[in-house]
Amino acid sequence: MIIILEGPDGVGKTTLGQHMAKKLGAEYIHLTYRWPDHMFEYHTAAIRWAIRKSHKRPVIIDRWWPSEALYAAEFRGGSKWSQMGRMMDRVARKHGAIYVYCLPDDLVEYEKRFNKLKTEREEMYDSVLGVAKRYLKLWAGDACHEPNENYTDLLVRTGGVKGREDHVYYTIEKYGHAMDYFTDLVAARSAERVASQLPNSMDNPNMLGHLKEAQYLFVGEQVNPKYNNLYWPWYDYGHSSLYLSEALQQVPAREELFMWANARDHDGLANPLIKQVVDVKPEIKVIAVGSIAAREAGVPIFEQVKHPAYVKRFEGGTDTMREILRHAIH
Repeated sequence: MIIILEGPDGVGKTTLGQHMAKKLGAEYIHLTYRWPDHMFEYHTAAIRWAIRKSHKRPVIIDRWWPSEALYAAEFRGGSKWSQMGRMMDRVARKHGAIYVYCLPDDLVEYEKRFNKLKTEREEMYDSVLGVAKRYLKLWAGDACHEPNENYTDLLVRTGGVKGREDHVYYTIEKYGHAMDYFTDLVAARSAERVASQLPNSMDNPNMLGHLKEAQYLFVGEQVNPKYNNLYWPWYDYGHSSLYLSEALQQVPAREELFMWANARDHDGLANPLIKQVVDVKPEIKVIAVGSIAAREAGVPIFEQVKHPAYVKRFEGGTDTMREILRHAIH
């Protein structure tokens, strides 16, 4: 079980996290703004640690990629890791992680509470009201939201995250007096997400995303790890993985639509999970990325698209890849 706590300062997030950790016997890690030039690696290391630890006991991550996106938008003019959330969400969804959004019920009362907290403890920011508003928009959505730089902008414009099964809403007013009940609720939701995932896929790194909502399975050629012993498909903040993510941002398409795999594992052997996905969910549409993937996927192909590396080199910017993906994602 992996639980990700998100929300602005002063909403009871850490208090809830510590209570949940005690009740569940969970590992607890709090992420901060560290290594600004290596944010992708930092957050990747955190989820890898959480996955490893979660085999033996629950893990709670206090702040992850949504914090980087929203705090950067409010205080730093945006994050240079604009598609980090999209890639990391693939990993979280694969492992049945639950995002808990700790949010204020009333912004006026929230501001009063935060100002009181500043007199009792050291706070990094003088005001986080703007951040709180960004979190509320991310939760509820806003069709009139204009920015399009970050994956969170796409989520806001397309209805927010409130409708996702792996997202739960927490407020002090509603659950502050019933944290045991809330913890049980989150644990039950996590168990449901794990149970509805592709069987026997948790220990095979060559598959990301979640089976339940996925409509498409992207299949590449072979795992090409850019980090030490990291064999996740389409997970690299650069090269074809980033180019494809940037094009999906423009489509626009949310991560719930997709699962991700490569036809071959890092050792060159065929990936058995691809056929398993198609057997369990015959209606899923397999999109082969490149001719090699189409030939080696081992299942019927719904659509074959040009490899992002080819498009980037010979056919121009992400606009071209966007149109290719729009055609493939009918």
